[in-house]
Amino acid sequence: MLKPGNRTLLLESLRPPPGFELDRCLGTTYSLDLQALLTTPLAFTIFEREDSQGRPNSDPMAMLESLRRFAGRMHIFCQSGRIQVPKPQERLFSYLEESVIQVNPQGGGVFHPKLWLLRYISPANTVFYRLLCLSRNLTFDRSWDTVLCLDGQKTEGDRQENSPLANFLNDLPSLAVYSLSKTALDSIALISRELANINFEPPNGFEQLAFHPLGTPRAVPFAFPQTGEQFLIVSPFLTQQTMAELPAKYSSSLLLTRLESVQGMPAESLRDFDKVFILPEEASPIADDQEADHAGAPELLSGLHAKLFVLDEKGQSRLWTGSANATEAAFHSNIEFLVELRGPREQVGIEGILGRASEKDSLWGMLQEFTPSDTSQDETDAEQRRLENEIDQVICLLGRTAFRAQVSELENEACNLSLAPAENVEDIPDDLQVQCWPITIPENRKQIESDRNLSFNFSVSQQAMTAFFAFAVTGQRNGCSAQARCVIKAELLGAPADRYEHLLQSLLHNQSQVLRLLLLLLSDKDSLDSMNMGGLHYGKSKRQAGDPGNVPLFESMLRSLHRDPGRLDRIDRLVKDLCRTDEGRKLLPDGFLAIWEAVWQARQGVLK
Repeated sequence: MLKPGNRTLLLESLRPPPGFELDRCLGTTYSLDLQALLTTPLAFTIFEREDSQGRPNSDPMAMLESLRRFAGRMHIFCQSGRIQVPKPQERLFSYLEESVIQVNPQGGGVFHPKLWLLRYISPANTVFYRLLCLSRNLTFDRSWDTVLCLDGQKTEGDRQENSPLANFLNDLPSLAVYSLSKTALDSIALISRELANINFEPPNGFEQLAFHPLGTPRAVPFAFPQTGEQFLIVSPFLTQQTMAELPAKYSSSLLLTRLESVQGMPAESLRDFDKVFILPEEASPIADDQEADHAGAPELLSGLHAKLFVLDEKGQSRLWTGSANATEAAFHSNIEFLVELRGPREQVGIEGILGRASEKDSLWGMLQEFTPSDTSQDETDAEQRRLENEIDQVICLLGRTAFRAQVSELENEACNLSLAPAENVEDIPDDLQVQCWPITIPENRKQIESDRNLSFNFSVSQQAMTAFFAFAVTGQRNGCSAQARCVIKAELLGAPADRYEHLLQSLLHNQSQVLRLLLLLLSDKDSLDSMNMGGLHYGKSKRQAGDPGNVPLFESMLRSLHRDPGRLDRIDRLVKDLCRTDEGRKLLPDGFLAIWEAVWQARQGVLK
């Protein structure tokens, strides 16, 4: 049963099993919150700490190290033009540039799958896979969503049922706005090849599973069965044609959706549903004997975003979960991904999924029945929607456009950063205004496009050099006003080879911060709490609470040499990066290099 009280946080689902470390990660999402992606690598480390809302509470040093260690192993595909504009300007976003891959499908649809494939590996080179099929995007959205988690291990024999999944991965490079890096291509090749021998176990209660990519070049046409006893649709977004076609095939049909999705739907379009339900805004999984506002209580979820289709047949039930809404676009033009599960009706049928109205902790008990009625559309609302749609078309235009960002005039820690389309773009309506700024600088330094060719020029510090640019499109018309914003990743040209070394140096301002980072790299779970993770922040402030100045660094290195020599490899990477510049070398604690040379020689002896 889908119990509303059983909540799983995304970072929890990404966490490696005991004894394993993330090796590679492929993810897909429609919209992308860079702040959410920034914290994702924390899930792969012992540094990860999250509150009840799924937002990590982490030391900035931990975030820096998790990015340096794992950002290069993650490749996240998202719809171009649907990256959200982050609130703070954050230099750490630069570490995500190789992780983010923008996709722009041809044919009028959008890139909408929400799938994660994670490859973990143990010190003994044992491989472990995890597949997450979600209804949510990579954002901090607080809607009601679903997540299917499948764990898999290598087996003998060819797993033909994984072929659609492998084909989906192999189709991704052809959809990207820019050519993929060798690292991304190698990850896709390795994972798609190994999938032939990975056995994914269905969840409890289910006996079979199948993968259904939609809209990709090698995808097989998808259709729901033509007959069945009862059909349940859970979808936040609807279209009239789909509402008329899907339930007509079955003896009985139920619909669960958002109030705003059915309010404007003609009653005639819903005539074939036995019942239509909505999830009220005030719906809460908090039990009657709990206080919803007590310290540490989960924030109440708001709004339905789950997508689920369940078909009850005679003794069996089939469930499809993933990214597809009950719309024509989902099944005829978008790129989507569904996982099908099959099992006994008495366990995983519609009643088994929703529960009974009499059950206290059931989804059914939270639903509210909706009575369809025809409503007229206010003309003012129609004008507002026309303006919003026109602005959204400009956002789509930005997403389709390949931009190039050119770095030039590097001197005195500053540089010129110019942005322009690689080719001529379509005309933008004169009454719509386009503004742009690099996401690493304050928004108040944004520029207004004046010559209508989407070209901009900025003077920024070398540390603010970035491939991520924010756009804001605004318009006013007939008393209506609207705005839409997005981030576009450009192809960054002319960046210096030692860019990330200078960025690292700019984030570590003094020896105390470097010492703290060194100790963090040597920490295990038992020693992590003693460091008072919240005590140090980026900046040039003096030592604060949690200052590691009195912690014996040499003893910590010797302990790691004995217990876990691999931690010293991370120290070696940090030391080499800092020593590439004179300023970085000065940040190492006094006398550290002499001690480190002896420790590193001992580490190399262990390798031999």
